[in-house]
Amino acid sequence: MQTALSGGPSTVAETAPYARSERLRILFFALLGTVFDGADFTIFIYEMAPLARYFGTSLARLSWVQAASYVAGVAGGLLFGALADRRGRRLGLTLTVATYSLFSLASAFAPDLGSLLLLRVLAGIGIGGESGIAFAYISEAYPASRNRRGVLGGLLQSMFLAGGFVAAWLYAFTSERYGVEGWRWAMGYLGLVAVLAVAIRLGMPESRLWLASRAAAGSDPAAGREGLPSGGRRAVAMIAEILRGRTGRRTALATTMMVAAFFGGYAVATFAPAMWTAVFGLQASQVALLGYVGWLAAIAAYLVGGALADALGRRRSFVAMGLFGLLGYVLFLFVGPLLRLPAAAASLWTSWPFLAFVWLQAGYGYFGVQGVWLSELYPTHGRATAQNFVYYVARALGAGVAPAAALALAQALGQDVRAAIALGGVGTLVALLLARALPETYQAALRGD
Repeated sequence: MQTALSGGPSTVAETAPYARSERLRILFFALLGTVFDGADFTIFIYEMAPLARYFGTSLARLSWVQAASYVAGVAGGLLFGALADRRGRRLGLTLTVATYSLFSLASAFAPDLGSLLLLRVLAGIGIGGESGIAFAYISEAYPASRNRRGVLGGLLQSMFLAGGFVAAWLYAFTSERYGVEGWRWAMGYLGLVAVLAVAIRLGMPESRLWLASRAAAGSDPAAGREGLPSGGRRAVAMIAEILRGRTGRRTALATTMMVAAFFGGYAVATFAPAMWTAVFGLQASQVALLGYVGWLAAIAAYLVGGALADALGRRRSFVAMGLFGLLGYVLFLFVGPLLRLPAAAASLWTSWPFLAFVWLQAGYGYFGVQGVWLSELYPTHGRATAQNFVYYVARALGAGVAPAAALALAQALGQDVRAAIALGGVGTLVALLLARALPETYQAALRGD
């Protein structure tokens, strides 16, 4: 695969600028899709403890249901990424939003745990396509010369957390109003956003850089003819391309870094609601309130990370935000317990678990950097596929498998969910070490190929 970097004026954005209204539509609908993605992704985290009680199973078993949906996201990332590279960003984003919305709605009617697992896996396939396509869309619409990609990437990623904010409110609302059946209503309400997929399809202009890339390859985008393998063969060829040679080494490094980064962030994101419920005995409204504070801290950090990416470069800002998160793990692991700060529910708002939780939520602000950084590592003809591969393989392993394994290890050692959260510090440390090996892409133009 060709290098993703170019020193010349080779982008369509530089030779035929978008109208301001076109860029705003792309940005708005990409942000909206990411909010839905985050809400659907997060609602299951809040419902884990209620679901364990409802189906009479363990929290550990429910964590593997969530992990299975993350693993399914890998297939969705490759499927929808290849579709977006072959048929366009607009169609790819529309179908991924429609898929996870419809299966989230179906999850509300699951009669048993097995059915819920199947439906969450199918929803995970849809969730798996959104991130890489949205980042490709925005990166291709905003040229590096305007120095906005970093802050817009941070804004886009923060919308995932805004979805988490929606999920926290929905969890509290449905739990208090519908009791033990609240999880069904929560997933049902989220599923109704499927109708907005139509708005995304009608309201977004196609990426001009993608159109230029298809034209350069002798394609006819309207008819979908590219002179390249079609269907599944096209996806396989694209995956093979990003996994071989120099590009393959870059993909392996970026994926490993993001596995560690996801574990560093999602150890706390996955188990904090269960910690507040099972360890501290808080009610759903209190858990949701803590979630609001945590998500707001993370959103602010994502925006700061994105702004720093434009000011300092991608790599340095990623490392800076990760170091801040590592300090949060130090607080969670050592400072509070050693100083014997209060940890009782009665003094929760001044306790070391709460202070460390807020710090940790802000500490994975490196996700405000990763999206734009990854999108700049690959050329246009395979950008969505490559970015989805890195992001969703990493999310499956780092946000799904690793936290579930951490909880299993903690329980084997006779510890509770707090030990599983603490193990996430290893992930943050490894991510910081690996980030030094990836190339800097600051102010690089994107190739139209």
